[in-house]
Amino acid sequence: MQKGKASKLFNALSDESRITILKTLYHNNSMYASELLNLVECGQSTLSYHMSILLEANLVSSYKRQRKVYYNCNKPLVNELMEYIKN
Repeated sequence: MQKGKASKLFNALSDESRITILKTLYHNNSMYASELLNLVECGQSTLSYHMSILLEANLVSSYKRQRKVYYNCNKPLVNELMEYIKN
C-alpha cells in the first residue's frame, strides 16, 4: 500500500463514529442503515454523511434490497491497511 492511499484511508477514519461503523461492519456480514443508526446514535443525515465518506474511501460497499440499504465492510482493504500499520 502506498502512503497516499493509506493517508486517504486514515482521513476517512478520522471520526470516532466512522471507526465504530467500520469495526462493527468488519465483525458482521452486513447491516442496514437503521441498525447503524441505533449503533452510532445519530440522525439519518449524519449517518449518510459518514457512510458517503466510507464509501468514497472504498472501505465499505452498499447494496439495496427492497427498501433497505445494506452496508458491508471491504475486509481485504481493511486487512491491507492493518498490514501497512504493522510494517
